[in-house]
Amino acid sequence: MRACMKVATLIALSAVMIISSTVHAAWVADGIPVCLPIGQQDQPVVAPDGAGGVFVVWRDSRTVVNTDIYVQHIDADGNILLLNEGMPVCTAANSQSTPLIVPDGAGGAIVAWQDFRSGSTGDIYAQRIDSFGFIQWTADGVKVCAGQTGLILKEMISDGAGGAIIAWHDRRDFTNGVFAQRVGPTGTMMWTNNGVVVSSESGHQQNPSLASDGAGGAIIAWEDARNGLNDIYAQRIDGTGTAMWAANGIIVCDAADMQISPRVIGDGANGAIIAWSDQRNTVMFGIFAQRLDGSGNPLWTANGLVISSVMNDQFYCRIVPVGSDEAIIMWEDGRNATDYDIYAQKIDLTGTVAWTSHGIPICMAAGNQTHLRLVPDNEGGAVAVWEDKRNGATDVDIYAQRIYSDGSIHWSVNGEAVCNATGSQAVPVIVTDSWNGAHIAWKDPRSGTAYVYAQRIDGAGNTVVATMLQSFAAAWSDGGIRIDWTLSEIDDDAGFVVSRAAGAPADFARIPSEQITREGLSFSFVDTGCEPGTTYYYRVEVSSGTDRMLLFETGAVETPPAELALGQNHPNPFNPSTTIRYQVPERCRVTLDVYSVGGDLVARLYEGYRERGAYTASWNGCDAKGAQMSSGVYLYRLRAGKETLSRKMILLR
Repeated sequence: MRACMKVATLIALSAVMIISSTVHAAWVADGIPVCLPIGQQDQPVVAPDGAGGVFVVWRDSRTVVNTDIYVQHIDADGNILLLNEGMPVCTAANSQSTPLIVPDGAGGAIVAWQDFRSGSTGDIYAQRIDSFGFIQWTADGVKVCAGQTGLILKEMISDGAGGAIIAWHDRRDFTNGVFAQRVGPTGTMMWTNNGVVVSSESGHQQNPSLASDGAGGAIIAWEDARNGLNDIYAQRIDGTGTAMWAANGIIVCDAADMQISPRVIGDGANGAIIAWSDQRNTVMFGIFAQRLDGSGNPLWTANGLVISSVMNDQFYCRIVPVGSDEAIIMWEDGRNATDYDIYAQKIDLTGTVAWTSHGIPICMAAGNQTHLRLVPDNEGGAVAVWEDKRNGATDVDIYAQRIYSDGSIHWSVNGEAVCNATGSQAVPVIVTDSWNGAHIAWKDPRSGTAYVYAQRIDGAGNTVVATMLQSFAAAWSDGGIRIDWTLSEIDDDAGFVVSRAAGAPADFARIPSEQITREGLSFSFVDTGCEPGTTYYYRVEVSSGTDRMLLFETGAVETPPAELALGQNHPNPFNPSTTIRYQVPERCRVTLDVYSVGGDLVARLYEGYRERGAYTASWNGCDAKGAQMSSGVYLYRLRAGKETLSRKMILLR
């Protein structure tokens, strides 16, 4: 169902980005790298910026020894808004990992991560960033929880007031317990030091999931082994950090055998809907769900409603609210025995399912579909993304699908390819694009090392949406910096404007670009006005009449360092005078002399200090006293610092 349709009048049809620079104005096929490749990037997470763009945060190993946390901001058109390499969120000692991110409601975001700066014990730190990627709290983050053994950071949500609520489990009481903390908009911890107790019963409590209660607090659900095998428990914590239900939580489901992997959303009435994988039928896992009111009372069948319970297993469900009184639940489903597929069901606040019993298929392609993620589409449906092995077990791609509120599939059967580049793409994450589509990021090894890529897919299932740019490259070549680009289309009356900035991508100035060459839809330009040993950045814009649109911006392109150079005089032979050109790589003392072939000094053309740069000198064929020299061969010698160069020239009378 994919349509090659124009979006905002321009479209990229097929694209291979050349990673010599970072594109700044285009989504391209198979996604754009969020960071100019330095080291390895993985564990991406995403959050909407509130204006149709996306923040991407990842774990970054550019320092080789340890991993840090970095962020990139991308707008709706695919423009990279921060530095090509991303902006550091935390580069403290030792390693940082498993980042989480939520919007701050003011155009920025709050990031949390697990932090090993204090040694082998993992702590939790957090940081707030603005839309420009600048940190707003203490450098390297504020401490959320520290000094606890076995700490595992799990989830974070916005608190609705510019801050965030964070949940984790740790072993401070020699058994796993669940804890939470609220971080205010200024980085202040709002609850008890090292977090309030959500549950610390005997047996393990772990893998918390949380959702807003709509009143500044959160409802948290978790796996709980206090009675032996895992059950599902829940607790409501208000905005002050006070537990509102029974101490250590209330039972959501304690059916036979194991219940695992709870997922929770708010129900819009201070309660929650919780879905989980359930092994009560002994030989298989199914998907069950329960609704709790604001006081913790279950509103549906005891131990939960059946969402799907068929032969073989249903695992790893995801749930999102759609509209004011419904939710879509989606899961990985093994009912077809050979592979895992994707199935879904919709349920309303009364516990009534809307679609076929045990769910409808979202993707039944060959191979496994796993690592499912889900967001609402803002029209009563949802957009899902997953890892897909339909092209072979060792070739993992990223696919997505949109489902309408009536259960109909909106895009191609079995989903649209978000990325099927070389190698295996993994761990996709997704957020809404503020319209009917989504932003997706994933780990991608197509260049031989794992980097993080991102793509936007619109409501119609198109993954290339913003520009006619197909590829570009910028690099030094003999005589200047060469920029090449290829388009999918261009109007007959359109032209290009090339701008350049030296040293840093700050002040761009237009440079003459009349010498742009064209072959079909491929274009080239060579900037010959470059200084040696200098870093340049370029912008290329499309112009039509008085309108100009940014096509792309390159990353840093460096010219080779300057060398001492002595050019051949011109004209040669000469009469009565000639010009000599030379280049000095740095400030130094310079002499330029003319000698006879017998080694006698004839004339000194220059003596003194020169700054780095190119210079000229003239010789009129006379000696130091002004007497004309006879025809013959002469030598001119340049001495700069400790280096010397010489050439021959011919005087003809």
